[in-house]
Amino acid sequence: MTNRYALWMRVDVLHQYFSDGKCQGITFIPTAQTRAALAASGLRSKQVGNSLLVIIATDGAGKPRVVPDPALRLAFYLEPDPVLTTLSNVDLDGLRRGRFHFSNVTGNAVGVPPDPVLHLSRPLPSYEAAVQYSPGALVQRAGRAFECLEPSLGNDPEAAGTTSWLDKGQAAFASNADFVPIRASASRFELASAASAFDIEVFGLEPATNAYTRAVSKQRLGQAGGEAVKEVLLDLGALPATRYRVQINGQSFEAFFDDEAKARNPLGIVELFHHLEPDDPYSPIDAAGVVREPTYTIAFANRRAYWKYLTPLQRVNDILPAGALPGPSPFEAGPDKAYYRSKAPLGLSQSPEENAFELVLANHTRPAPRPDPRMPGTFTSTYDEPSGTFRDPVFNIRLNL
Repeated sequence: MTNRYALWMRVDVLHQYFSDGKCQGITFIPTAQTRAALAASGLRSKQVGNSLLVIIATDGAGKPRVVPDPALRLAFYLEPDPVLTTLSNVDLDGLRRGRFHFSNVTGNAVGVPPDPVLHLSRPLPSYEAAVQYSPGALVQRAGRAFECLEPSLGNDPEAAGTTSWLDKGQAAFASNADFVPIRASASRFELASAASAFDIEVFGLEPATNAYTRAVSKQRLGQAGGEAVKEVLLDLGALPATRYRVQINGQSFEAFFDDEAKARNPLGIVELFHHLEPDDPYSPIDAAGVVREPTYTIAFANRRAYWKYLTPLQRVNDILPAGALPGPSPFEAGPDKAYYRSKAPLGLSQSPEENAFELVLANHTRPAPRPDPRMPGTFTSTYDEPSGTFRDPVFNIRLNL
């Protein structure tokens, strides 16, 4: 009997920086548990370009020859080219505390059925007028994505003529909502209140609700000598490596517990589940048991920052949009024209029509080069100790002019 093959699942990683929209420099690495699960389920995985393909053998009707167990869970580390975080709208503060966690239980389908885009990222947070937003923050308003361009409080993204926000269109992007801490299986937890005894509960993913409410383990630990302390050591090494919610004396900690992930320090982790109901568009099979061949999407926005042209010979008189009529420059000169800095953050893009500028010299113009993210020192950001945040992101372009 001849086997046919179908896509059990497919994951495409997209990126606004690249001219074709396909993310370059990302690698999917299956976890040790996933390699074993693939072999046991008769599945195969391979990467083609920016896509992860999980393949299954089917019969003539398109049904799996061996239906995987509903408890099947596949996990892959996202290993990036080092320059990818420079190209991406990624919160550097967030990366200090955690990593991206993407899964097919987010329910973040964007668009109109029957062909919505099935995003593995969580929905962008809704805009709130009372929140102080920093440049780079991504929010949604009325089904559209917006990026903060300047410190903003109470500036509605949909307000006419706003300079505080950029309309990114009807799209979903990886954002701070997707960050989760990565912890070793044996981790210390710091509590808000000291105690001499600890009631500990661990919760995993509940298939019925896709929330982390399924009780996995429960125990009570006592401190030797009855001394009250704020720190407790918990070992989850006997449990499969995945995301859990740990509750200690009523205080919750959510993290991805995985020794290998802790050692690898990937950009993120992708988890794909099989327990979804057939009427869920994220389910790999439909109500008839036929392989649906779903395509999941992870989309990264391009990074925006101030562009700074360093002109030590002071030969540049201005920088204007290429082909534009004379008018206000989008750049302002520094003292003695030693540099020119953009008046607003500009996006980094491969597309030739975006961010095209001309250097105005004494008697001619020439195309202004774009930032080269692979050059050391191209991207800089100042770490602010009091707030514990990175500020003033700048792309530096050094000219011999």
